[in-house]
Amino acid sequence: MIGVVGLGFVGLTTSVGLALKGNTVLGYDIDERRMAQIKNGVVPFYEEGLEKALADTLGKTFYPIDSLSQLVRESKAIFICVGTPSTTEGADLSHLYSSIRQITSLLEGYTLLIIKSTVPPGTSKKVVEILEKEGLSVGEEIGLANNPEFLREGVALKDFLEPDRIVIGEYDRKSGDIVEDIYKCFDAPIWRVSLTTAEFIKYLSNTLLSTLISFSNEMATFAEIIGDIDVKTAFKILHQDRRWYGNPAPMTSYVWPGCGFGGYCLPKDTYALIKKAESLRIEMKLLKSVLEINCRRKDHLVNLMEKKLGYLKGRKIAVLGLSFKPNTDDVRDTPSAEIIQKLIEKGAKVIAYDPLAVGNFKRTYNFQIEYADSLEEAVKSADGIFIATAWKQFEDISNSLSDKVVIDGRYFL
Repeated sequence: MIGVVGLGFVGLTTSVGLALKGNTVLGYDIDERRMAQIKNGVVPFYEEGLEKALADTLGKTFYPIDSLSQLVRESKAIFICVGTPSTTEGADLSHLYSSIRQITSLLEGYTLLIIKSTVPPGTSKKVVEILEKEGLSVGEEIGLANNPEFLREGVALKDFLEPDRIVIGEYDRKSGDIVEDIYKCFDAPIWRVSLTTAEFIKYLSNTLLSTLISFSNEMATFAEIIGDIDVKTAFKILHQDRRWYGNPAPMTSYVWPGCGFGGYCLPKDTYALIKKAESLRIEMKLLKSVLEINCRRKDHLVNLMEKKLGYLKGRKIAVLGLSFKPNTDDVRDTPSAEIIQKLIEKGAKVIAYDPLAVGNFKRTYNFQIEYADSLEEAVKSADGIFIATAWKQFEDISNSLSDKVVIDGRYFL
């Protein structure tokens, strides 16, 4: 038996969706008017296909009930789908914490709590603290998981039944196993990660979408002030870039963390457009932030190396990769140059290696550093390794670096 607490947009879709998959689902909501509507087969909001699905499951595999006590008593897994509305302080988690305290006060045996409400990263850790203060041993007397939703309004039921991925944040293996068993009949890849990673993935998805929309609007504003630009056609042609297509689309390589962008085009063109806008008194806040973040990223990674080593002065750091990206010897605006400069400023001794770009790098940048003739030479005497370019030949070195501090600036090992 599966319980769902909170029968709003996410909760009712989850309840009906799980019921359509053959599960017996009990649903509860504190809102009496909403409960009365659902019991009568009325969906309190419009969502395509949901009313028919509710009619098909109501009283058969889905049972809206007025007793939270009954739901807790009869359910071995409970999805918490209460609202987390926005306030001036961020997400309001009071309903979530209140629901959890009510549920735990009614427990009679091991039960898994599955947080489906959208919550900021770190919330589940706070929930663990709450459960432990209630005297419950998390992992033994009670389980905890996070299962973010990726439902688009208007096609939520379809998205639930045909997901492109299922994310399970687990406190322990037992909790994750139970959630995975619930989703075993769904045709989608299942990712089992930490509780905080699952929370982060949800925000990663939504903030990317909001950033893309704001980018488009900032650029449209610029175009409309410049004049003589067909904004609609320009964006349609942008969408024809082949990097948008494929599975996965090559554009995903740009939505990937690293140590910053370089090369000839991206830094130059972003800066040029900002300066053009400034000459017309158009403020390009997002694009300015793009360049600022690109600079700050190197500071963060060098500071991370310093934190891991304890100090950098006198330490030997191998910087692997000098070109701005693999399979080229182009070193224009390469992130490696800024990284090396920052390491030198902190007193580190740098030894650098690149399969192709050493010659160009020496001619372009006047650094008093050591250059290695091979990967092995670069890493053997180094205290720390900084991977700045994702050359394929660097992939195989991770096993031989167990005694080294490694900053994988490209997240590819």
